[in-house]
This record gives sequence, C-alpha cells and structure tokens, in this order.
Amino acid sequence: MDKKVRWSLVAFILTIPVVAFFWWTRPQPPISDVAEIVLPDGTKVSAEIAETPEERAAGLSGRTELPEGTGMLFVFDQPGLYPFWMRAMNFPIDIVWLMDTTVVSVAPNVSAALADQMKTEVSSGPANRVLELPAGYAEAHGVVAGATLDIRLPTR
Repeated sequence: MDKKVRWSLVAFILTIPVVAFFWWTRPQPPISDVAEIVLPDGTKVSAEIAETPEERAAGLSGRTELPEGTGMLFVFDQPGLYPFWMRAMNFPIDIVWLMDTTVVSVAPNVSAALADQMKTEVSSGPANRVLELPAGYAEAHGVVAGATLDIRLPTR
C-alpha cells in the first residue's frame, strides 16, 4: 500500500470518532406531543412526551435548560425498573418514577456529572412512566413517593 492510500485511510479512521461525537451530542428536535401534568400543590407542568425508543434515548440530551413549568414525560409499554443515564446533559434535573399517576420514587437534583461517570439512577420499584423536572422542582411542589399526579395525555 502506498503512502497516499495509507494516510487517506488513517485520516478516514480518525474522522469517524469526531463525526460520531457530534452526531451523538447534536441537539434534538422538540417532541410535538405534550402532556399537561398537575403536581400535588396544584402547579401545572407542560411535559413533552417521549414514547418511542428514539425519543426516550434522546430525552433532554443536548439541551441547554429545562425551564420552570416544563418537563419531559417518558412513557413505557410495560412496568419495569428503568434506569436513567444523564448522557449529554448540561444541567441537573429531578427524576420522578410513576406507576400510572402514583409516584414510586424520586431522585432529586441528579447531576449532569453522572454522564461522565456513566452512572445511572433507577427507581425503588416498577414504574411505567418517568417524569423529568427542573432540579429542585419535585421537592418544592410536593412530589414525593406515594403522591398522585394528575396527568392529562393528548387525545389521538
């Protein structure tokens, strides 16, 4: 193999991780379906719904913030123990696991630094929905294990 071909091959191989990094961390388009959620103290939250595997994998990755009064609701077909990893997150959040409308457990103020450590957060019991809120929001609005949220999903 001559030098030009060898250098071209090396350059191509070195380009792959760079392209993969930028693809993996690119900002995700907003999800169109929104659930209206009323927290125990009456506060209303508009939560984007992530129900496909692609939407759940993207989550809030690459976003710069999660404004007050907003969230993301992950909907799963079956109850289970769903671990959450803070891949490409830029801010801390509260993670709330739910069985239908009842809070199973809450992980407050989960740091974006967990992404670097490849650590996950998981509920204390089976859940079929997970709500991500701005850090500190759950405690401030009475979202604790056993609480009930009023979740209004869009009609289809």
